Amino acid sequence: MDPERFLFRIPRADVEAMDSSAVQRHFDVSRLTPAELRAMFGCVTYRLDGYDAHPAELFTIPDVRRFVRQWHESCPHWIYFGALDGDNLSALYFSMLDSVECVQRGGAGLSTARYDTGELTRLLAADLEQADALRIRAGLTEGQRWKRATDILRYFHFI
Repeated sequence: MDPERFLFRIPRADVEAMDSSAVQRHFDVSRLTPAELRAMFGCVTYRLDGYDAHPAELFTIPDVRRFVRQWHESCPHWIYFGALDGDNLSALYFSMLDSVECVQRGGAGLSTARYDTGELTRLLAADLEQADALRIRAGLTEGQRWKRATDILRYFHFI
């Protein structure tokens, strides 16, 4: 049975105000029980609302980049909660990279992110360590922990 999915919406007004308090409260790991941590494991899609009509890719928007970096600094464990479907999680990670740039491809308005894979590797390595501590606290087996790490590496196209 698939776990229940959660959509956590972050309003554009919060992004522009650099207010990550709502997301910090919701994902405050110090108050979550092991059962709550297990229920939220890999099930959350983070969505920054209000940018659908913006002409730039989310990870290149300066307000988004500042907000995501500040949010990540205070909550470096989102990868534990993050769903690995779609491109929401990767857009958030790309927005933290100094080396990221948006490259247009094809004539249909398609674009992709180009970045230093070493920079992403260092960021993910630190976050995977944080996430593994939560997986242990949630009581996940070593096999489940290994699968999640492998799934994350696959999601970011490292394997």
